[in-house]
Amino acid sequence: MFRAAGCKRFGICGRGIGRRRELRKLLIGVGAVVGLVVGLGFAAPLLIDLNDQKPRIAALIEEATGHRVVLGGDIRFTVLPVPAVSVRNVRVLGREAAGPDLADVQAIDLRLSLIALLGGKVDVAEVRLSRPVVIVAEADLGAPAPAGETPAPAAAGGGGADSVSVQRVLIEDGLIEWRPAAGPARRLEGLEANISAPSLYGPYTVSGGASYHGQPVALDLALGRFTSGQLLAYDVRLALAGGTMALGGSLDPAAPGGPAVQGKLRLSIDDPAAIGALTGIQLPVRGTIVAEGALKASAAAVAIDDLAVSVGDSRGSGRLAVAFGPTTAVSLKLRMPRLDGDALLAAVQAPAAEAAADAAALPAPPGPALALPAGVTADVDLAIDALQWSGAVIQKIALVAALEGGKLTLSKASAVLPGATDIGLSGAAASRDGRPRFEGTVDVASDNPRALTDWLKLTPDGLPAGRLTRFTLTAKVSTDGIGAALSDLVVRLDGSTARGSAGWQPGVRPTAMLSLDIDRVDADDYLGLAAPAVPAPAAPANPLAEIGAAAPAAPWPDPGFDLALRLKLGSLTLHGNEVKAVDLDGLVTPDTLRLTTLAVADYAGLKLGASGKLGFAKEAPEGDFAFQIEAPSPQPLLALAGIAAPAGTASLGRLAVEGRLTGKPEAPLVDAWASVGETRLALAGAIGSLRQPVFDLKGTFSAPELLALAVQAGLSPAPAGPVLGPVDLAITLRGTADQPAVEANGRLGPADLSLAGAIGAEGYRIAAKLEAANGAAMLTRLGLTGAVSGPLALALEARGKAGELVLSALKATVGPNRIEAEGTLATAGSRRFTGRISAPYLDLALFGGGTGPAGAATPAPARPAGNRWSTRPIDIEGLRRFDGAIDLAADRLVAGSFTLSAVSARLTAAQGVLSLADLKATADPGAVNGTVTLDASGDALGIAAEIRATGFDLDALTGRKGAEPGLSGSGDLTLGLTGIGRSTFEIVSSLTGQGSLLATEGRIHGIDLKTLSDGLKTVNQPGDIIGRIAAAVKAGSTAYRRIATDLAVARGIVKLAGIGSDIDGGTLSGDGTVDLPAWNTRLRLALKLAEPADLPPLGIDISGPPDAPGADVRSRDIENYYLQKFIGSKLPDIPGLGGGGGGGRDPGKAIVDQIFKGLGGK
Repeated sequence: MFRAAGCKRFGICGRGIGRRRELRKLLIGVGAVVGLVVGLGFAAPLLIDLNDQKPRIAALIEEATGHRVVLGGDIRFTVLPVPAVSVRNVRVLGREAAGPDLADVQAIDLRLSLIALLGGKVDVAEVRLSRPVVIVAEADLGAPAPAGETPAPAAAGGGGADSVSVQRVLIEDGLIEWRPAAGPARRLEGLEANISAPSLYGPYTVSGGASYHGQPVALDLALGRFTSGQLLAYDVRLALAGGTMALGGSLDPAAPGGPAVQGKLRLSIDDPAAIGALTGIQLPVRGTIVAEGALKASAAAVAIDDLAVSVGDSRGSGRLAVAFGPTTAVSLKLRMPRLDGDALLAAVQAPAAEAAADAAALPAPPGPALALPAGVTADVDLAIDALQWSGAVIQKIALVAALEGGKLTLSKASAVLPGATDIGLSGAAASRDGRPRFEGTVDVASDNPRALTDWLKLTPDGLPAGRLTRFTLTAKVSTDGIGAALSDLVVRLDGSTARGSAGWQPGVRPTAMLSLDIDRVDADDYLGLAAPAVPAPAAPANPLAEIGAAAPAAPWPDPGFDLALRLKLGSLTLHGNEVKAVDLDGLVTPDTLRLTTLAVADYAGLKLGASGKLGFAKEAPEGDFAFQIEAPSPQPLLALAGIAAPAGTASLGRLAVEGRLTGKPEAPLVDAWASVGETRLALAGAIGSLRQPVFDLKGTFSAPELLALAVQAGLSPAPAGPVLGPVDLAITLRGTADQPAVEANGRLGPADLSLAGAIGAEGYRIAAKLEAANGAAMLTRLGLTGAVSGPLALALEARGKAGELVLSALKATVGPNRIEAEGTLATAGSRRFTGRISAPYLDLALFGGGTGPAGAATPAPARPAGNRWSTRPIDIEGLRRFDGAIDLAADRLVAGSFTLSAVSARLTAAQGVLSLADLKATADPGAVNGTVTLDASGDALGIAAEIRATGFDLDALTGRKGAEPGLSGSGDLTLGLTGIGRSTFEIVSSLTGQGSLLATEGRIHGIDLKTLSDGLKTVNQPGDIIGRIAAAVKAGSTAYRRIATDLAVARGIVKLAGIGSDIDGGTLSGDGTVDLPAWNTRLRLALKLAEPADLPPLGIDISGPPDAPGADVRSRDIENYYLQKFIGSKLPDIPGLGGGGGGGRDPGKAIVDQIFKGLGGK
């Protein structure tokens, strides 16, 4: 191992013979210099000037070393007080003339022992090298020796090593520079050393220090004397930055096969960060690292037995062995029972964060090709029984690998993570195209993946307890040292299975690739969601502003790589809906989304599609992005947006949305349209940047027929009537997302529409006009009003800001009706409204009541009782939100032929209680006043009403004219009611109260009781009866002074009790009920003639819906009376008289119908 490391770092393997020759030359040269200088030293001062001999001296040194030498300074020799030689500016030139010098010494000073010289020995007391510079180039070390430069062997005998001794060698401020064939140079600077040896056979001692990359280096070496046949003791201590190496033992120079070393090796790293700064290898360790063992080394093998490794408080043991030969064999076994990784975690995180930041900034390109060595075999067996890491224990960590013949076999790399998660990797690597390629398999199985994600801090908040219960992953893995790929990938999580592949391709911009086919995913199970309750619809104050507010500064953080994603999903459950057949194929970069395909076959009826590229940053390429949405109706799209779909949305028609987004991200263009059924909205133009939209869009809103649009809007047009025509509006949208402006102009069926709205810093404003020559009929056709006709003119001006709407003016003309309104509505919290509504003229036919203007009466058909009252819950909460006061006024209020004048009232609302107070009106003659209260403060809606109408004209109320049958006179009504319920039906069914109805000083038109009485007095035969009744009906009317009844209401049933009268020629009596919940009438009346006094009463039964009752005249008793009178026996009913329920229409029924209308019927 050490030999291999040395080969790689210093380039001294495989070139042994040439390099040893170079070192031998250098030693011979140094000896020659010392001997020559010393030998000449005594004679030179007496005989010659040594400076004149510098070329000769340099030539001799060059001959000895093979390198050219330049003696640039003076050579001086002194004898007294001690012999000394001084040489300045000595340079050893390189092999290439243009290359750097091999060595450069500023000064060499030698002090010799005079006594030793006189005795024939060379005793160098001190050699001082000042500022030596040595440059060692890897290329020069490999150069072959010049031909003919084989040095002579050292002579034996006299002048041997024992005759030369060097007491001390001093090196001052030296520098050694290593220049590898590739990579930057490395320098050992500030070299200071003290070397001594009594003889060339030793013993040697070396001590000194230097600086390497700013870190201190210290060396202490003790080497015993070389004695034939004896072991040589040594002790080496090297201190480098925060680490030390100690090696002590013995050296056997004469061992078989070459010198052999054995001893104790100890390596200690006290400061891993300092070692990392020095070597560039960051050690993720905090604390001391110690490795020690028994070293045995020779030219054939190196072994460290009893290897003990400690990292902090953790201990491990093993063995390292390296055998040299034609094939180098390496064996490493290391086992650690326990390793405390938490102690190392803090040291790991900071370098990892920095490395991640550097990688995100500029990923490094692939490194040079690396081949697995063919001449090396190795086997590695590493094991950690328990690793404490981030608060959990990782168990059974194992790595078993072998290298042979240039092929690396990974038998096992495995561990057991938290959650009983077994992870394993195996495979083989071999060199291919100059790079090692690994192919293998990876397996992961977890019985409790939730425990694993909890440990990794990846468990989403709110994840239900029943999720992440089982996880497995299997795949084939391959890498060439540059990229990596997973194939045959199978992932199973809970009940879902995914199959596909994944990969990683590095480069200037790396790309991660993921391709998965997933059978099904229930996202609701993982999100903890059930089908959500439909939220109450609430329009935001500025929906467009949410577009800009939702756009982040960047669409997503830059992970430092691009993502190529292909995803097919068979079924996805989301928010209670099933999404079927999702197909996604695209590339995601920090500034661009590129979609080859995005398709969703079915999401609760919604079909989605998209393709193209869409940029998000200024530097992104020009975009061209198309999208499509289809659905049977808008309902799925509203559900996706979380908006409650109004009733009937599913029947609006097919939804289609299609568009294209093009251009640069800072100035995109949009061209899109949306249609529901045959209604279509199209917009095109510029939208500014995606992050800060500035709209300049133009388009159209169209529908082939206004009636179809009305149906889509939830209206119920009349089944018959005129065609209204198409809708064709020109639309413009300008401004920013938070300050948009919208205009719409064009035709709305037969009407002209002009609409403008804008949102600004001060709030928003709306102005609208709708005009049509016969627009009132349009409203009738649309089902918005009753039967009205005439012009339509609507003008609206409103403004507002957050939480407040100000209705500046609302003026409406609908046929003869004119309505004006103004006020303020607080939209935040309680909806407080203050304002007024006035009507110079208002016909209740506008709201579907009354009979409309003269000549336009269209009575509504009777409604079945079951459909009369709605059972839908009343929005009680909505009533609670209203607060404030509205003043109501109408100059003329028309209900059919009945007209009220000077109508006024005040509607107030507070704390869920709405009151219509101070209701006053005149009927000319007559007056009406009362109060109505709605109480929504509880769980149900309560109602209380007090109504009093006096002196009103019955003809005006019933619409009777001239000689038409009916009841005329003056009427008084008093009624008090209370009720409570959650729907209209419940309220009507709970009504309770009492009142009275009184008619005075009028006439019953359509029958003359005196004529009838006189006629019946003279009946001589049964056939005369019909003639006498017909004569009474034709005669005209009967005066009355009073007709009255009490009203008692219970459970919605109005009981008419104690009907009494004061009528000329007879009396009217009876009783009955009006069942409001069932919408049914049952009255039984009796008309008794004054003369003949013994004549039975004429019976009248009224039944059916209150707004369209039917009457049966019971004349059987009168018929029997006359039959008994004439023949003394009863006869069957006479056809045509309507007895017993009567078949056809008779005069009596017409009279009864008109009388009932006079009492309040229709």
